[in-house]
Amino acid sequence: MPRCLSSPRGKSRLEPPDPWCVFIVGCTAEQLPPVEELAGKPGSAVKAAAQVAIGGPERIPQEDMWSALGLTPELADRFEQARYDVTISLLQPDEPIAPAVLELTRLADRLAELGQGCVHDPAAQRFFGPGTWRIPEPLAEVDIREHVTVHAVGAERPEGGWIHTHGLVKFGHPEFEVYDVPEDMTSGTAAALNDLGQYVITGAFVAPGETVGDPSVPLRTRVGDRDPEHWGGIPVLELFDEGGEASAGATRGLRAWWPENFAEE
Repeated sequence: MPRCLSSPRGKSRLEPPDPWCVFIVGCTAEQLPPVEELAGKPGSAVKAAAQVAIGGPERIPQEDMWSALGLTPELADRFEQARYDVTISLLQPDEPIAPAVLELTRLADRLAELGQGCVHDPAAQRFFGPGTWRIPEPLAEVDIREHVTVHAVGAERPEGGWIHTHGLVKFGHPEFEVYDVPEDMTSGTAAALNDLGQYVITGAFVAPGETVGDPSVPLRTRVGDRDPEHWGGIPVLELFDEGGEASAGATRGLRAWWPENFAEE
């Protein structure tokens, strides 16, 4: 199980973000699903609003991005041709946050089923249809792999790729990123970030300046500031090898912390 090894050096420059958990359900059915009935009584932690959708191809990303975003031709058609948009979000969710995120995801799934629709999950940068967010064998009631996506960008480049999460902010945590990941470590690094994400949604918080991982070869964390335009204000923590520059990547610490992820690489 991942754990923090040390406290931050100096004062943290990153506070836990407010949970941002929002789903937009594009419904193609002629009749709007019973949103108020499903979302609960007034005063609940769920805010729900429905409006007539403005359809069109601008509602969906370019086709070459579909696989990374969970889109299929059927789901893309549903979202593009939606008659109604139902937006649901968490308002001041109780602690722990993870069960509330799970319940809102289930609500989005139910609305998509009744409305013959497709769900946009902006925090996780993904789309899903009824049941397609589920994985075959979840390891916990709230399995991070059902709520967070891990993107790998430029893994084929000589300097390595950029591996990062999308969706931890739904749980009130910064995203994680690792730069300069060799191509043959891409899948193992993605699995490692999923493990770390599972650790923090149980209630742990990793702050800038802390070390995590194997005590003999730890990883240091810092506020991620290489691509602020990409993150759009969402906080992110970069992981890099302790004792080196952030630009040197995190290969030593990752191999030491999760040797099983890289045993065949």
